Formats: sequence, C-alpha cells, structure tokens
Amino acid sequence: MKNKTKSFLKELRKQAEVKCDGQDNNFEKLSNLSFDSKTRLIEELRTHQIELEIQNQELRRLQVELESSRNKYQNLYDFAPVGYITVNDKGIILEANLYISSLLGIDRSSLIGASFSAFIARDSQYSHYLNIKKFLDTNISKMFELKVKKKDKTEFYAKLECFLVENGDRDEEDDGDGDEDKDENENYNQIHIVITDIDKRKKAEEALKSANEKLEHRIEERTSEINKFKVIADNANYGMVICDLDGTIKYVNKYSANIHGYEPHELIDKNISIYHNKEQLKTLKKLNENLFEQGSYNAKELLHRHKNGKCFPMLMNGFIIKNKDNQPPFFSYTSVDISNMKSLQAQLIRSERLASTGKLAASIAHEINSPLQGITFMISSLKRKNKLDPEDIDLLNEAFQNIKNTVKNLLDLHRPSKELKQLVNVNHIIEQTLNLVRGYMKKSKIKTKLILSSKIPDIIASPQLLSQVFMNLINNAIEAMTGRSEPDESLKSIISKYGKITISTNLVSDKIVITFADTGPGISENDIEQIFDPFYTRKQKGGLGIGLSICHSIIEGHNGLIKAANLPGKGAKFTILLPVD
Repeated sequence: MKNKTKSFLKELRKQAEVKCDGQDNNFEKLSNLSFDSKTRLIEELRTHQIELEIQNQELRRLQVELESSRNKYQNLYDFAPVGYITVNDKGIILEANLYISSLLGIDRSSLIGASFSAFIARDSQYSHYLNIKKFLDTNISKMFELKVKKKDKTEFYAKLECFLVENGDRDEEDDGDGDEDKDENENYNQIHIVITDIDKRKKAEEALKSANEKLEHRIEERTSEINKFKVIADNANYGMVICDLDGTIKYVNKYSANIHGYEPHELIDKNISIYHNKEQLKTLKKLNENLFEQGSYNAKELLHRHKNGKCFPMLMNGFIIKNKDNQPPFFSYTSVDISNMKSLQAQLIRSERLASTGKLAASIAHEINSPLQGITFMISSLKRKNKLDPEDIDLLNEAFQNIKNTVKNLLDLHRPSKELKQLVNVNHIIEQTLNLVRGYMKKSKIKTKLILSSKIPDIIASPQLLSQVFMNLINNAIEAMTGRSEPDESLKSIISKYGKITISTNLVSDKIVITFADTGPGISENDIEQIFDPFYTRKQKGGLGIGLSICHSIIEGHNGLIKAANLPGKGAKFTILLPVD
C-alpha cells in the first residue's frame, strides 16, 4: 500500500512539471498586464490559496478520523478472541493478528513471510494440503479441523475457516524510474484464514468418547450378565414374577406364565390380580403387608387361578427389590406348583386312614365272626330237625351270608390280598367282566361302548381283583344313571335314550390307561376329594362306602393309580393307570 502511494505522488509531480513547462512562454505576458489586472490576479491566487488551505485542513481532519477508525479496527483485529492471518496462494503469511502470535508462541514479525504449513502438525499436513487445494479450486469458503503446532512443538486442535480475497492484477506498469517497489510477498489473490482454538473442546470430546466407550463396554458386560441371569430365570423350573408397587407385572418367566395357562408376553403390564380371585387377593394383600414390614416371606401356600378358572395351590416366596436410594420400587415373587405334592399328601393321608379303618374293620369283623359262626351252626341244626319252615331258614341263611360278605369286605380293607397274580390282558378282563353283568345292563337299558386299543400288552396282575374293580365301577355307573340298583319301569325309556357307559384302554408311554365314563349326573366337587375314603357314601341305602376304597387299595396293590373326575357337560369318569412290567 505504501509503495502505491509513493508511485502516485511521483506521477502527480511529473504531470505538474510538464504543465508548467507548457506555460513558460505565457509567463512573460504577465509584465504587460495593467496594475488592476495584476491586482485582480493576485487576489484570485490568494482566494485559490485559501481554498486549498481549507481543503488541506479538511483532508487532514479526514485523515485523522481515518487513522482513528483504522486504529480501532486494528485493535479489534489484533485482540480478537480468534486468530487472523492472511496468506498468498503459496501459503506465505502476509498478515497476522496478535492473538495468533500469542497462540503460536512466536513474534508477529517472525510470522510475516513464514510458510503457514510450517505450523501444521505432521499428521495433519496431508489433510491441510487437500483442503486448501479444494478451496482454491472451488473458491468456496471452507471450514475444517486439524492439529496446529506451536513454537515449542506442542500441538493443539484448531478450526480453520478460509475466505478468498481478489486484490487485482499482478501485471502493473513500471513507475518509470526503474525501481521495482512491489513487496515480493504481496499477492493479488489472498486467503484470509480464521483460526479458532478448539483444543479443550476436542479433548473434552475425546474424553467423552473414551468415557462412552468404557460405558458401552460396561453396559455390554452388564447386559451380558443380565442376559445370562435372564436365561436362567426364563428357563427355571419354578415361577418368577417381578411387579411394581401397584401390582403391574414387569417380568414373568415361562414357568409362571405357562402354569397359569398364559404366554409371558400376555402378562406384561397386566396386574398380578390376574393370578387370583377376590378371596385369594385378600390373602395376597396380607402377605404384601408383611412383606413391607419384614422385607421377605418364605414358603407361603396360596391358591392361584388358572386361565380356565380352575384353582390350584402354589408355594410362594416374596422379596422386596430396593433401588440405590433404599426405596422398594418392585416386588419379586417365586413360586412352585404343589398340586402333585398336595395330591401325594392326600393319598398318604388316605392310606393312613385306610390303615386305621382297616384295623378297626378287622376288630369289628372278629367280634362279628365269632357269634356269626355259632348262629350259622344253630340254623343248620334247626334245618335238619325240620323244626322251622325251610323257606324261612333259607332266608335266614341268605341274610347271614350277606353279613359274612360284608365282614369279608371289611377285612379286605386291611389285609393283603392273597389272590395269585399272573400274566393277563386288561382288554380280556374287561370283556369277561362285561359278560357277567350284561344281563343286568340289558335289564337297566344301559348301552355300552368299548374302545379297546390293540396295542395293550400283557401285564402281571390278579384277574379276579381287576375284575372286581371293573365290576364295582360299572355297577356304580349304572346306579348313578338309574338312581338305584333296580330301576323303575318309568325310568327305563329315559335311560335307554341317554344312559351309556364308555370303556376305553390306551397305551401311554409305560402306562396302561383305562377309563370308565358314564352319562350320569357326575360327582359333586366336594365328594371328589373324599370319594375313595372308607365309609364315605352318598347312597341313601344299601351302601357302606367301602367299594371304591377297596378299588383304591387293589389298584395301589398293583402299583397303579385311580382317580375320579367330572366330564365337561355331564357325567363322571374314572381313570386307572397301571404300569407295564
């Protein structure tokens, strides 16, 4: 800029000298002017002089204002919170503010004329080259980040923003004096670069990135650990439920869902009340109150409700899950179905009851048998002496024979069977038993349907005892459908239309499954649990309540199982399971 001003002043001087030379010939004419003309000329010259002085003062004032404005913007430039440099298209620094000088730790005078690339860190050199080249090719302002190197070789991250400034043509005419006054570093295509120190931000980003990576790694480890325990929980052979304080289910494993007739996804966000009826919820509420007070409970028996409405017993443990603030946001329940255990418990109680009643029956039978033998002998003696009517004696014999059979049945409750076991086929025993009662069934108008599997193998069993069980079940079914052992004629038409006994056999795994199903009124829910208990009967007359107890003892004696159930709609079903030897 200074060189341009110097050239401009020289040019003005030259033009003035040329103009003066051209007016020298007219200077002599001034001597010929009159005094008045000379006076007017002098006044005019003084006026021009004053005018020039006024213009000079105005120019000086403007120069002062310009210098003041320049100094103000120079201060803004030097003390800006970012670095400013101007480089030519070769990367040579032409201008730099004080901030960049301080940032790089080098004097401003040492920066001017230096190559800017000398301050770019080694691993950012290629990136800087590509960015500048692309910028010069496109003339579009560009922003990029790289590492800058200080005088002491330390490096920091910086953000660079480049702007292109066109200053004119390089090819100017010589000033005529032979001097080339242009600064070698002055280019007419210059690049202004704004440099912002982003080292703290980048290091914070790197620290954040490192922390995130560590956190992600830790999350992966925790997730893996959680997944491991989730797999264990999902496939546990006991139920597990986690719910919030409102009872909303947040987690449930397969066992707990399946044992209640659901899939796990069906129960998420449902209330725990789905597992219980109103009465059971009252018990659960009391357990939860204790849970808040004590923090846990163990081995509490509670009835649960299946999806189909059926209730079954479960043994439960409860725990409170606390957060870091020691607050209990969740409940955890573990539970196991104890239906089988309760069934075995009932069977054990029944067996103990049978044993005790069997002993009682044996005692009673002994007390009855002794006088009964004497009475039987006396009746035989009276019959020989013809002192009584033979028909009356036969009636007495029949009555005492019934008493004798009853005593035998009582003894069978307790003493082991002496019937010989042999290789038999269950299907044949069923058919033989039906032949014995076919006449009775025909008289009762009861239809029979047989579904006997051909895959039933022979087993070791007592044919007499199995036949006794089958006979008892058939007779019970007939009595249930007719309402009595000898049906009235008025009932026969109804029975013939609806009365039917279906007997089926099947081989399931290593068990022979035998079912007796009828179309009678079924069994009340209260009676099912006690139906095999000795002396338990609902018959109005003629029943001691020991028939099914004897059946139960016989099947147990064959290492089998007998159970009763109601059929959907109407009727009862007895199922016998016998092991295949």
